[in-house]
Amino acid sequence: MSRLLKIVPMAFVLCALAGAPITAVDAASSSKKPEATAPDDPYKMGQDLVKEGKFKEAEEAFMAAVQKTPTDADALNMLAYSQRRQGELDEAFENYGKALALDPNHKGAHEYIGEAYLMVGNLPKAEEHLAALLKLCNGCEESRDLAKAIQRYKEKNKQSSLDQFVL
Repeated sequence: MSRLLKIVPMAFVLCALAGAPITAVDAASSSKKPEATAPDDPYKMGQDLVKEGKFKEAEEAFMAAVQKTPTDADALNMLAYSQRRQGELDEAFENYGKALALDPNHKGAHEYIGEAYLMVGNLPKAEEHLAALLKLCNGCEESRDLAKAIQRYKEKNKQSSLDQFVL
C-alpha cells in the first residue's frame, strides 16, 4: 500500500511535466472515458463530428484528412458519407468512386454508395453493390444494413405503385 502512495503522486508529477491532462478516474467504473480528439488527426475529428450529427463540420475534417493522405480510402468514404448526409450526392458519388478505386473491397464504401443509389432511385446499382458485399462478407454488418435498406426501398416503392390504383 505504501508503494502505491509513492507511485500515484509520481504519476501526477510526470503527467504535469509532460503537459498531459490530469483527470480523476472513477474506480467503480469499468469503462474508460473517450479521449479528447487530437487537433492534428482530422479523420478522428471527423468521426466524432459524424457521431454528433454535424455533417458539414465532419465534411471539412474529412477533406483535411484526404488532403493529408489522398490515398486513404477510409477518409474518402467518410467524406462521401458526410456529403451524402447533407444531400450533396454528386460529390458523394465522386468520392465513393475514388474510395472504391483505391480499395475495391472497401465494405463501408459499398454499403454507403448502395444507400446513395437508393436515394436517387437506382435500385439496380444498389443491388450491384449488395452483390459485391455478399461476395466480400456475406452476413457482415455492411451487407445486412444495405440489404435492409434495399428491402425498405422496395416496400416503400411497392406501396407507392399500389397507391396509383386505389381510388
